[in-house]
Amino acid sequence: MPIDKNVSVKKKCFLLICFSIRLLLVFPQDRDSVDLYANFWIVLDPLIKETGYEYPLSKKTAVNKILNESIFVFSGMLYGFEFRYTPSNRARKIEEIFILTPICRIPFGDPKLQVVQTWKENECLYARIRYRADSKQSLYLKAWKSNIIPVSSGLGMESILSDDIEGKATAVKNGIKAAIREYLKKMNSNKPKEIRGSVQLSDPPYIIIDQGMYKAKVKIKLKIYEINKHRIY
Repeated sequence: MPIDKNVSVKKKCFLLICFSIRLLLVFPQDRDSVDLYANFWIVLDPLIKETGYEYPLSKKTAVNKILNESIFVFSGMLYGFEFRYTPSNRARKIEEIFILTPICRIPFGDPKLQVVQTWKENECLYARIRYRADSKQSLYLKAWKSNIIPVSSGLGMESILSDDIEGKATAVKNGIKAAIREYLKKMNSNKPKEIRGSVQLSDPPYIIIDQGMYKAKVKIKLKIYEINKHRIY
């Protein structure tokens, strides 16, 4: 029985299209995804040891700690933080208040968070971490990309006597506060009563240990929502 070549070709094309659709369903392609990269480090046998851990830290434990730190950083780069800041004022007997709240947090175990590379150097484990933000998450990044959003930098510190990951996170938070203060100095010479807004980590913080302190150089973008001034009597 003769075979119609046209029918055979059409059938092959149909099967190829069906197979391609199936591949797309199994391996969905997100063309608008954005890759965020950052390098992190942790001291394997620190001076201050946390209870519940064996030292020097195993690679698995160290990587898990680094992943927790990367969640804090990538969440700050992707979603940002809301803040409320009351500068100290001796004349008015007002103490400084700084509250920093994550807008959203990447969950631990998110498959988009991946360890790209690890290496040991100077008694530390280093890791290059990638977070692949999907098309919906990348909208947050685009919202912060505008050139009209102010940029500021600051240096934050925290004692190495604190927990390693928490200590570095506190240094970053203090760096964010310092960056906000620096912006306020340029914007207005008078201290406000309270300022509210949001910030984004525009780059991964640069963190070192120096003179018994975690020191974090931080660069942020910030949006000011409200500035409350002191009453003039």
